[in-house]
Amino acid sequence: MVKSITGKKDQKTFADSMKRVLYKPTWPTTIDKPLEKDKLGIDYDTEWSRKKPVRVLRAMLLDNIVRPSAYMLTRPKVHGAEYLGTLDGPIIFASNHASHLDTSLIISSLPVKFRHHIAVAAASDYFFDTKLKAFIWAFAFASIPIERNKVNRKSSDLAVELIRSGWSLLIFPEGGRTPDGWGQEFKSGTAYLAQKTMTPIVPIYISGTRRIMAKDTRKIVPGKTEVRFGRPIQPIPLSQESTESSRSLAATENRNIRLLTNTLEEEVAQLFDETNSDWWSSIKQDKSQQVAALRGPEVAPWRRNWELPESNRKKQTLISFDSDKIKSLSWWENEYAKKQLNKMTNKVKELKRKI
Repeated sequence: MVKSITGKKDQKTFADSMKRVLYKPTWPTTIDKPLEKDKLGIDYDTEWSRKKPVRVLRAMLLDNIVRPSAYMLTRPKVHGAEYLGTLDGPIIFASNHASHLDTSLIISSLPVKFRHHIAVAAASDYFFDTKLKAFIWAFAFASIPIERNKVNRKSSDLAVELIRSGWSLLIFPEGGRTPDGWGQEFKSGTAYLAQKTMTPIVPIYISGTRRIMAKDTRKIVPGKTEVRFGRPIQPIPLSQESTESSRSLAATENRNIRLLTNTLEEEVAQLFDETNSDWWSSIKQDKSQQVAALRGPEVAPWRRNWELPESNRKKQTLISFDSDKIKSLSWWENEYAKKQLNKMTNKVKELKRKI
C-alpha cells in the first residue's frame, strides 16, 4: 500500500490557511471591540442613488406611478409654471411645508428637465433614521440627509457639490411641517446654498395638502390643492474688491444671506396672499404684513385654528359639541371668546342638520 504524501497534520494546516484567506478573522477575546460607526442619519451615503441605472428606474417610478397617483389624489391647480420655462441649469426650489405629500406633488408639477434631475433635502433625523426609510427616500426622490436643527458642514458641502454638478434642489426652509397650518420662520440654509453657488431660488407656495394628509396622521382624504411658483430670486453678488479684508467680506456675505432669507420668505408670503385673495391685491400689500399673515396671528391656539384659511385646515369628522363644558372654562367670561364660540356652535349645528 502506497503511503499518503500528505499526512493529517499537513491537511489541517492547509485547511487553516484557506480559512484565513477566505474568511474574515475573528476578533481577539482579550481586546474590547470598538463600536461600528452608524451609517444612518447624516452619515448615510446617497451616492448610489445618483447613478445612471438608479436614475432611469426613478424616472420610470415618478412618471408612471408617483405622478399619476399624486395628481389623482390631490387634483392640483398649478400657477406660475411659465417662470420655469425660461430657466436653465440648476435651480433651488424653496417651498412652505405642510404635509409629506408636498415633495411628490411639487416634483410632479415640475417640467421634465427639472423633474428627473432634482435632489430633495430631507431631515436626517427623520427620513434617514432606519435603513429601510433611508433607502426608500434616497431611491424615490434622490433625497440627501441634512441637519435641520444645526449647521452641519458635511450636509451643506454635499448640497453645494450637487448644485455645482448640475443638480437642482428642493428644500423646505421652515425645517419641517407646520404643526398648526400656519407658516414658520424661514431658516437661512436655503439662502446660504444660493449665495455659495450663485444659484437662483424659485419660491413656491403649496396649499391644500394639509387637508389631505396632515402632520401626525396616517389618514389620507383626497382633495384639491394649489401649487404656485413665483419669480426666480437671484442671489446677491458678493463684492471682491481687494480693499476689503476677509473679515469684512465674511460679514458682507452673512448680511447678504440674511437679506436673501427675508426676501425668500416675503415672496412665499406674497404667494400665500395671492392664493387667498388675488394677484393684484397681493402685489399692493405691504411685505411685512404679508409675512405676518403667513405666520398667523399671535393669539391663543384655538384662535389661530379659527383664523386658518379653509385649504390649510385639517379635514375632520364632526363630533359632539358640548357647549356646557366649554362655558365652564375660565376664559368663557371674555365677551369676544363667547361671541366666537357661539358662532362656532351655530355653524356646527347647521352642518349637522345638513348632513
